[in-house]
Amino acid sequence: MKTRVLFAALIIAVVVLGFWVARIDASLSEAANQIAAVNKKLETIQHDFSTELAQNMKQLEQTMDLAIKASAPGNEGPAASKEIRDAVAADPKAALALAQGLPPGPDRDGAMQMTLAALAATDPQSAWDQAQNLPDDGTGFRLSTLKSVLAAWSTSDPAKAAAMLATLPATAAQETSISGTNTTAMIEINWIAQDPVAATQWIDTLPPGSTRDSAILGLAAVATATDPATAFSWVGTMATAGIRGTTTTGIVTQWAMTDPDAATAAVMSRYPNNNNGRQATLLGTIAQARTASDAAANSAAANGPPGP
Repeated sequence: MKTRVLFAALIIAVVVLGFWVARIDASLSEAANQIAAVNKKLETIQHDFSTELAQNMKQLEQTMDLAIKASAPGNEGPAASKEIRDAVAADPKAALALAQGLPPGPDRDGAMQMTLAALAATDPQSAWDQAQNLPDDGTGFRLSTLKSVLAAWSTSDPAKAAAMLATLPATAAQETSISGTNTTAMIEINWIAQDPVAATQWIDTLPPGSTRDSAILGLAAVATATDPATAFSWVGTMATAGIRGTTTTGIVTQWAMTDPDAATAAVMSRYPNNNNGRQATLLGTIAQARTASDAAANSAAANGPPGP
């Protein structure tokens, strides 16, 4: 009798165990699918962020490109023509005189923006004053030109550019991505290159909001490659959740390529309770970077040192 009872109990235990194994297998399969979906999303985010960082290392060149794009090929007439473009390179003031003599319209607007941005590189105050006199026609052209002037001004005097930015409408500094049109970020990028202490102090003077977030984006664009811990710390104080999350992912991705242990410690410290999966997502990013780094190292070792 006891033997039958024990045998029955054993059968029940095996059935229960099989049930739980099946559930665990299903859970693991579901988790694997979720991780694959997250990894695919991360790859997209990482690519976009890396592209943005690379673009913003050419700050002055971008500013000039934006000015030239304002007189796009479809809008080019005698105004933003080869004559003015050649004059910009040789003498921005002479180019400005040519632009001012054009009839009102898209051609003149494009030429004015291009020449004023160029003039700002050598005589920013004059360029600013000229831009202030542009008509406010409701298209945003005047404000766009003023921002282009400030971006160029920041290459020589970022503190002054920041002071002048504060005189523009608050919406002028509200940019939520890294791009050549984000004047606040461009000022920060140029300021860090000249005086990192003053550049970070400026961020401290800005109230929480999109303007401060834009400045932090500029800091992250520079610091991620050289001081990811600082970039990670600053980005954690951004007010806008969406851009804070995307930028944090970008920083962690870059950081994990050079020091995955430090990146892991930083993530664990900021998100000790996972924070709705944020910790797991970032740790997955680090694991991917570590795997890629190990694979590259193994491949290099297998191929041996380069030949003479």
